[in-house]
Amino acid sequence: MNTANIPLSCFQQEETPEYLSEFLGGSKPSFSGIKPRLAYYQGLMSYENPDLDYIQRAFREWSQYREWLLFRGIDHAGNSHWRASLMAKRGNSVYAWRLKKQLKALISGLPDQVFFDRGEGVKTTKALFVTLTYRRQGLRLDQAWEFIGVDYNRWISKLRNKYGRIDAIRVWEAQQDGYPHIHVILIFEKKEFKVFRYNQAWRIEEKSCFEWEHGFVDVEALQSIRGGVRYVVKYLGKLHNVTGLSYTVQGQDTNLQSLLSKVSVLTLSLMWIFHKRSFAVSKSIGDLIRTLINSKAFRVGQVDLWLQPVVKWYLVGFYGGFGWVEWSKELSLYEFLKLKSSPTFTSCERIEEEVRRVYDSDDDSGVLNCNVIDKGRW
Repeated sequence: MNTANIPLSCFQQEETPEYLSEFLGGSKPSFSGIKPRLAYYQGLMSYENPDLDYIQRAFREWSQYREWLLFRGIDHAGNSHWRASLMAKRGNSVYAWRLKKQLKALISGLPDQVFFDRGEGVKTTKALFVTLTYRRQGLRLDQAWEFIGVDYNRWISKLRNKYGRIDAIRVWEAQQDGYPHIHVILIFEKKEFKVFRYNQAWRIEEKSCFEWEHGFVDVEALQSIRGGVRYVVKYLGKLHNVTGLSYTVQGQDTNLQSLLSKVSVLTLSLMWIFHKRSFAVSKSIGDLIRTLINSKAFRVGQVDLWLQPVVKWYLVGFYGGFGWVEWSKELSLYEFLKLKSSPTFTSCERIEEEVRRVYDSDDDSGVLNCNVIDKGRW
């Protein structure tokens, strides 16, 4: 794309998160102007000993490749407006901002329930922190990541059949060799477990009920719900370079306490490769988070007397490449057409055609919705 007529000051790379800079020794990515293609790197993972350093460098280049949503807006008078908004991608500042809202809602919404203290007497708890690992024998790295969701769902379904309702907060972690660990906080509605102290950690007597067929299991008893969730929130915040999470956590003796030291670019890279969400929560907890976030939401932009947006925005497509310092920027028609004519622009219509081709169906249920989008959400 010829950008000679657009000021160079408009373009800037995404700032490199600190932990990514440390991993690469402060080196800059060599942008070729072509977005790293995920399918190619997924293919590399099927080898017996994939080059994990190469995968991590590919993730860093992908995360710093800035992609924009391009909108056309129409106001009440029929005039057109144009805007570019930075897409949220794992590893960039927009993603971190959205994740921060979710994590704050998670902490504030959970009950501050304490189950036991360090004093004398019988101790019980309804909350556990469980770590599940994979054996390496007879299992390739890509197989472990491909089936981790199915394996986890089968494991927790057995627990729910035995104990009834269990709310869960789950995160992934990649070991140095790339094989995944599952960390999950379990909150039981009715079941209470007797607790005892062993090797600097609180344990339960019924650990055998939590075994799974794929590897080792570690089970810790939580003194309180919020106390355990703070570690998970800090882990996710550090992993995604989220700032402003001021929850205090201490200690490095147990699996839960050492979680913060396990933050790695490799975890982000493999979640990117295998399309894994950073964290997952049970429906009841997810509903609570959405309620808290929506209760604090407000509409951005002008509205009329009926609280309808003055400008209605339509998603036109996606542009990849360098961009502006701001997350969202008004464009002139000339700038908009320049971006739209770029070889890195993809229209909504093209994406819909690809989705239909993949699903081989005329059903629009899985097709990207390019209808009216509220500018306030972007």
